[in-house]
Amino acid sequence: MWLTNLYRLLIGAIILNILPYGYGQTFSVISDTTVTSLTPNIFVIGSEFLTTSTGYDTIGTSVIRPLIVQKYNEEGDLIFHHAYWDSLNLSTPLFDANVIVNDTTIAFAGNRYHSNNLQEYCLLMYLDWNGDTLYSNEYNSPYYDSAFIPTNWVRPTALAIDETNEDMYVVSQVVDYPPIQNNFIIRKINSEGEIVWTYINPINPNYYLCNTAQVFNGKLWFNITGFYNRLQSLDTETGLLLDDILLDGQGNNIIQANDAIVDENGVVVAAIGFNEDYEIIPLIYRMDFSGNIVWQSQPQGEFGFDQQNNHLVQTIDGGFVSCGKKYDEEPSWLYPNDPAMNNTMKRIWLWKVDENGNFLWQRFYSYYDFDYSDQYFHLTNVAHDMKATPDGGVVMAGEASASCIDYPDCDAFTQQGWLLKVDECGCLVPGCDPSCVVGIDEVESESENEYFRFGPNPVNEILNLYLSPFRNEGLYTAVLDFYDLNGSLVKTVTLPYDNTTYIINVATLVSGQYFVNLSNNGQVLQSEKMVKK
Repeated sequence: MWLTNLYRLLIGAIILNILPYGYGQTFSVISDTTVTSLTPNIFVIGSEFLTTSTGYDTIGTSVIRPLIVQKYNEEGDLIFHHAYWDSLNLSTPLFDANVIVNDTTIAFAGNRYHSNNLQEYCLLMYLDWNGDTLYSNEYNSPYYDSAFIPTNWVRPTALAIDETNEDMYVVSQVVDYPPIQNNFIIRKINSEGEIVWTYINPINPNYYLCNTAQVFNGKLWFNITGFYNRLQSLDTETGLLLDDILLDGQGNNIIQANDAIVDENGVVVAAIGFNEDYEIIPLIYRMDFSGNIVWQSQPQGEFGFDQQNNHLVQTIDGGFVSCGKKYDEEPSWLYPNDPAMNNTMKRIWLWKVDENGNFLWQRFYSYYDFDYSDQYFHLTNVAHDMKATPDGGVVMAGEASASCIDYPDCDAFTQQGWLLKVDECGCLVPGCDPSCVVGIDEVESESENEYFRFGPNPVNEILNLYLSPFRNEGLYTAVLDFYDLNGSLVKTVTLPYDNTTYIINVATLVSGQYFVNLSNNGQVLQSEKMVKK
C-alpha cells in the first residue's frame, strides 16, 4: 500500500496559473509509475523538460532495467514516455552527466552492463528531442590488472561539450583491482565516436575524484577532490595539463568540491567543508585564477552532523543556486533509546546567493504521507540533477524513497523518480517568502500575515504545504488539524517548523470541503478552507 501511496506522492502536475506579475511556473510530478526508479538527468530546452530515468521492472519472470525517456511541458504534464531495453545489455544513465548538443540532440553518459559480466563499461548515448535513440558508443578502461585484462570498471561522473558542439569530454571514475586503486580518466571523443586522447590522472592518494567538467576559452576545466581540492585545465587539442590551482575555502577546511562554474573572472565552487566546531557545512565561494578567494557564502541555521552540496547553477539574474541534502538524525521507532540506531532523514536543501555571494534564501523539501508517515524510516529526498530555467527558477530531478518498519504489512523499500520545479524565489508554493517576491507587493503584505500557505486548491492527490519561518513566533512544531464541514476532526498532522515545503499525499481523503487549522496551546492562529476533489 505504501508503494502505491508513494507513487501517488508526487504524481500529476501541481499546476499553478502563471500570474501577469512574472511568477515562474512550479510543479512536482512523479517521473514514472511502472517501475521502481530514479531520475538522474534532466534537460531544459525552451519551456519543455526531458528526463532520462532507470529502474527495475519485470517482463514475465525476468527482471529488466529499462532506460526511460520522458518529456514534460512547462506545467509538468507528460508529453511522451519511451522505455528501451534489451536482454543482453543494461544501460544506466549516471547522475548529472549530460549535455545539450544542439536544438535537436542531447547526450548523456552512463554505464552498460553486459550479460553475465560484472564489469561496467562507459556508455555515451545520443537522443533526439523526441526521445528516440540516435546512436551510442561504448568505451572500456585503459587500466589492466596483473594478467593484463581490462578491468572495465568505468563509471562516468561528468560530461562536457566542446565550444563547436562537436567533440565530447567524458570524465570517468575507474576502479582498478587488484590492488584497488580509485582514480579517474578524461577522454576527448570526436563526433564519429573515436577517442582523440585520454588523460589519466596521476596516481595520488590526495586527489582521486572528479565531479565536474566545462570547456571555457579553449580549455577543459575540471575540479579534482580528495583530501584537498584543485581546479585544473587541459589543452583541448592535446590533452596536456595547463592550469593547476589549489581550491581552499576561506576560514573553512574543504572536504569535497562537488560542482563548479568557470567564467572570465575565475571559478564559483559548490563544496562542503567543516568549521571550527567540526560541523560539516555547505559552501559556495568564488576564486580568481590565481587561487585568491573573492567571496564565500554559506546557508543559515544549524548544520548538524552531515550535509551535502551537490549541484550548482547560475540563474538568469546572475545569482547562483546550490542544491544538496540536509541530513537529520531522528530516534529509531524500533530502538528509541539506542542512539546508535538513529534514522537518517534526508531533505532537499536549496539555497541561493547573488552574483557577489550575498545570501538570499534557503528552502527545504520533503514528502509526507497523510496515512502512513509513522510507519516508515530512512525517508530520503534527493536531487540528482538540477538545471536553471528561462523563467528564473530551477528544476530538479531525483528520487523519493523510504523503508518500512512493519514489513511485510507494508513494502520493505520504495523508490520513485520525480521532478520538482520551483520559481526564482525557490518556492513550490508561489509567494512563500515575503522577503522574496516577484514584482507584486500585494503578495508580500498578504504573506506577512500567514503561518502557512498551501496549494493547489482544490486539490486532487498532492497538497503542497509551506510553513513560513517568518511567522512562527517561537513555534517549533506546527499542529495542523483537518476538520470536515460537520466539525469532525479527520486528521492531525504535526510537522517541524523549519522552512520546509511538505509534499503531502491526501489521496485517501474523501471528496468534499475541509478546514485546515493551525493551533498553538488551543488557540487557532490560522484557518483555511481546502476543497478535496
